[in-house]
Amino acid sequence: MSIASPDEVNAQAAAWLARRDAGGWTSADDEELGRWMDNSLRHRIAYLRLEHVWRESGRLKALGAGAPPGTIPEVGQWRRSPFSNTGIAKAATAEQLSPTSPELSHAPRGVVWARWVAALVLLGAVILSLWFLGLRGDSYRTPVGALEIVAMEDGSKVTLNTNSQIRVALTPKERAVELRRGEAFFEVAKDSTRPFVVHAGRSTVTAVGTEFSVRRDDQKTRVIVTEGVVRVATPDVTSTDVMPSMASQTVKAGEIARISDAGVLVQGGGAALEEQLSWRVGVLVFKDARLAEAIAEFNRYNTKKIVLADPSLADLRVAGSFKSGSTAAFVHLLEQGFPIRVEDRDDRFVLAPR
Repeated sequence: MSIASPDEVNAQAAAWLARRDAGGWTSADDEELGRWMDNSLRHRIAYLRLEHVWRESGRLKALGAGAPPGTIPEVGQWRRSPFSNTGIAKAATAEQLSPTSPELSHAPRGVVWARWVAALVLLGAVILSLWFLGLRGDSYRTPVGALEIVAMEDGSKVTLNTNSQIRVALTPKERAVELRRGEAFFEVAKDSTRPFVVHAGRSTVTAVGTEFSVRRDDQKTRVIVTEGVVRVATPDVTSTDVMPSMASQTVKAGEIARISDAGVLVQGGGAALEEQLSWRVGVLVFKDARLAEAIAEFNRYNTKKIVLADPSLADLRVAGSFKSGSTAAFVHLLEQGFPIRVEDRDDRFVLAPR
């Protein structure tokens, strides 16, 4: 079964909206649109987010005055909006919209407006995705230091790491999971008729039957694939189109994808792959890791944090396997093996040079 790409779904949603807005819309058209939206959760989200932005931005068609009804004008054909003193124009400061702005001074007016609308579309995508999953899905979460296994109705299994939260929405055509925070390992039951889609911020990870983990850290996302193949899709940061295009990349078993605002970097995981998933059995594995990085990992699993009193200790190298909840044992070993003094306070361990 061929799975439509995010670009294809967005294009279909845009075509439906243009067709509805062109006039002559009938009850049969309404039923056909309803069937298309019910066919996939991604269809519904794509259409609702575009409809939301279309409405809230003062009707996008106003930017393309003179274009035939029911069409979305090309970027180069867009004209100044009659709402230039209201709406999205107010979202920028006078300096940002100044003709002397280094980013916009050489850009055609249509391109400038296209960039603003593209940003609104991305915002609408996030808002509508969260809204729809929030209405339809079941939520699961773990407190700091806990792990939980969630058995899904389709036979898939999700292992939630510490301080993590997901929301699950199953439809006849799709299995959607929103990773709101933290980390989760997915063991996906094979179902060629219903792709398994994980939403993590602005990125999506799509699979049919495979095993992989997804971790969200601030503005970064990490995907580790242990079995099968997944497709990672992220907004194309170079795009200036009205509908922001999505950059899609496959990640195979044994590979790690690191996603940031700069794009997607896919590398072979090697032996480090299983080490980064050792949390599933309550173990943290470090191999020549910076002490600051090891401490950050321990702090994810414990309410009593480790604090460095002196930045000079951050670059010490540590190695070994440790139980994720054994903070006291970890700092005791540090005190024995390094010139470190540990102060055990009520709410934290403070590490200082000895």
